[in-house]
Formats: sequence, structure tokens, C-alpha cells
Amino acid sequence: MTVGDIIKRVREYLDEVGALNGAVELNGSAPVDERIKSIIPECAVVLGQGKAMDVSSFVVGNGGVGLIDVPADYGRLQELRLSCWSRSVYEVVLPGTPQYRRQQNMVTRGGTVRPVVALVPKGEGRVLELYSVPTWDSRVKVDEASYVAVPVIESNDTDIAVSKDREPAMCYMVAMRVARTYGDEKAVALLSSTLNEEMAVKGIM
Repeated sequence: MTVGDIIKRVREYLDEVGALNGAVELNGSAPVDERIKSIIPECAVVLGQGKAMDVSSFVVGNGGVGLIDVPADYGRLQELRLSCWSRSVYEVVLPGTPQYRRQQNMVTRGGTVRPVVALVPKGEGRVLELYSVPTWDSRVKVDEASYVAVPVIESNDTDIAVSKDREPAMCYMVAMRVARTYGDEKAVALLSSTLNEEMAVKGIM
């Protein structure tokens, strides 16, 4: 789905709830199309398709904590699984949270049965910390690693990686957030309701 396709459909959704009334620019602020473009990346991170993560940097550090460098275009984790883990991890914890503080204690941190992944700053970049890895097992490898990238919009022809079944939800989400930036709470409520219905029907979490 291209940026141009999204803009066209988002405008249709906004018009359906009377948010635009044919306007190109609202309240003397940024043109509608530019506002839509600025919001597409954050929605693409929520609903976009994942891609394989380069795990060549994977190492096991002190105390059995695995480390993987995060790509520059990282938006969110889609799935991560080590060969020694009983299940995959789909969400990360962040520094400063109770969940992250628990990882600093050998007793309360995640393990092979209930692994935990943290996203932390490292120099000018970021790294994934994987809790935990048996230090005695040198055969541990990454079985699955995928993430959703933050798209860089260069033109209306820029392709946004979103599956066909998620395209309507993607456009409703963009439309809802655009309406919110213009302060149209009635339109936000209508679009939010439709978005929730769309996600429920398609089984999107």
C-alpha cells in the first residue's frame, strides 16, 4: 500500500465523519495531506508487517544476558525466540520500569521458561537484552527474530509494508489520529469505534 493510497483512503474516512468537509487545510494549520503523512509512520509501527532482524551481533554477556544490536529503523519487536527458550517474546520492557528492575536480580529475572526482552540505550544506538541464557550451553542460537520498521516516507509512491487484511484498520487509525490533532473529538469517537470493530473482526490485537 503506497502513501498515496493511504492518503486517499484516509481522506475518504475523514469525509465520512464530516471531519474535513472538503478542506485541504484546517484551522490554519498544516495541510491535511502533510498531517496524514506525518502520522503514517507511527501507525505503520503498530500495524505494519515485520521483517527479519540481523542477529549477527548476538552474544551472551556476563550473567547469562543475551545481547543483540537494534537496527536503526527499529519500531517495535514482532517476535524473538532463542533455541533454549520455551516460548517466544513479543513485547519488550523498558529501563526504569518495575519489570526491568526485576531483570537485575538473578532470582526474579526471566529465564528459559518465561523469558524477558528489554530494549535499552547503548551509546548512540539501542540493544536488546535477553533474559536469560544458560551460560553452560554454548549452542544457544537465535531461532526467530523479527521487528516492524519505522518507514521513511520519501514520496507518495513510498510503499508501506502492511498486510492486505490490515489496510482498513491502518487507514482508520491514521484518520482517527489526524482528527485528534485537529481537535475534532466527535470524529475521533466515530473513527475509534469503527477501528475497534475492524480490529475485532480481523482478530487484530
